[in-house]
Amino acid sequence: MRPGVPPADDVPPLAAPVVGRDAELAELLEALERSRDGAFTLHVAGPSGIGKTALVETFTQRATTERGALVLAARCHPHETIPFKALDGAIDGLARHLASLGDDAVQQTLPDDIASVRRIFPVLGRVPRIARAVAHGNADVDPARGRRDAFAALRQLLGRVAAVQPLVLWIGDAQGGDLDSAALLGDLLRAPDPPRVLLLLSFREEHDGPGALIHALRVAAAAQLRTGAERVLQLGPLAPDDAARLVHSLLGDEPPVPTEHIVREAQGSPLFALQVAREVVERRDADGSRCDVVVPPLGSVIAARIARLPAPAREVLDLLAIAGRPLDRDVARRALGVDADPRPALALLHARRFARPVPVDGRVADAIDHDRILDAVLASLAPERRRTLHLAVAGALASVGLVAPLLVRRACGSDPARVMLPCSLAAAALLLAS
Repeated sequence: MRPGVPPADDVPPLAAPVVGRDAELAELLEALERSRDGAFTLHVAGPSGIGKTALVETFTQRATTERGALVLAARCHPHETIPFKALDGAIDGLARHLASLGDDAVQQTLPDDIASVRRIFPVLGRVPRIARAVAHGNADVDPARGRRDAFAALRQLLGRVAAVQPLVLWIGDAQGGDLDSAALLGDLLRAPDPPRVLLLLSFREEHDGPGALIHALRVAAAAQLRTGAERVLQLGPLAPDDAARLVHSLLGDEPPVPTEHIVREAQGSPLFALQVAREVVERRDADGSRCDVVVPPLGSVIAARIARLPAPAREVLDLLAIAGRPLDRDVARRALGVDADPRPALALLHARRFARPVPVDGRVADAIDHDRILDAVLASLAPERRRTLHLAVAGALASVGLVAPLLVRRACGSDPARVMLPCSLAAAALLLAS
């Protein structure tokens, strides 16, 4: 590392354009136009690192600047337990929008029962006109009735906003959404005459499905939306030519770089293409006198990033790799030790795209973000280290009454059944018998 330069993972990511997604961007813009005739829902699905967020961000920028749309964006955080968490950020944006309007315009936009919405979304109290209305409202309301009234009033409010300008409601990482939010969105979209809103739900499909919010909305969609008012946009790998354009936009031509090598290593993933490209940029900057640059294999790039992790984060990453499936945070804490708190390490792993939170049966677990990362972690573990981790995770599972053989999912050797299964079962049997 060059003097004065922070570790590579602390350097801001390279700014990258969205390439190879013209058809998908056109479909998003078409969905916005369709929403002007009635509510329209678009599911933007794809694996981690495929470019869902970058695509939708590009669309929302164009929707705002070219179509005058109001974009209310939110992101689901599985570790949060607040009610209506999938809409929390969007209501923050709605409050800012209303506060920016003149008092007369706000008064014409608000429903009569805005106090009921304020009760479930307190941030709206920052809007002076709403604060005054709440001050004169009745706070003694039956919770069930208050919830119904709030849903109806928010539906009316958003309908009035959408009558003035195109309205986009974007919920990112929707696989972590909650059933309260699903109920509210279901009511918002129900027939007849839902608000003219484009609901964008971007998410990745987990091992057990797309999550509670997406599942609930899919179940309700046929009954609540007219035919053709919902669509799924599935993002796949970038075509080689598009991946090459992405890399070229970052690296340029001087000195020449064998772009095709980066494209081959990335296997259609914009995230991995950018990570390899960043490694090339750093090597090129470190030795500007060279007329060519050797493109490192993706495996070595990932391994170098893993090696730069602080020890607590690396220990948690090793545990997730040995588990081979989403690992409950209480199990991870027990595997690390009684006084350990894995949350700071997990926050770092999430930020650096090594791991991701996964909702499992109403709880939050964590998993390795991509199989290529999992392969790199497993390849770096010595046999004795693997055995120690197996014992730790098996013991943690046993202590909470879970089945230790669930540890067996993936091997780093040629025969998973021979390499990992005996080790995991032996560790589990030893600990369960003790």
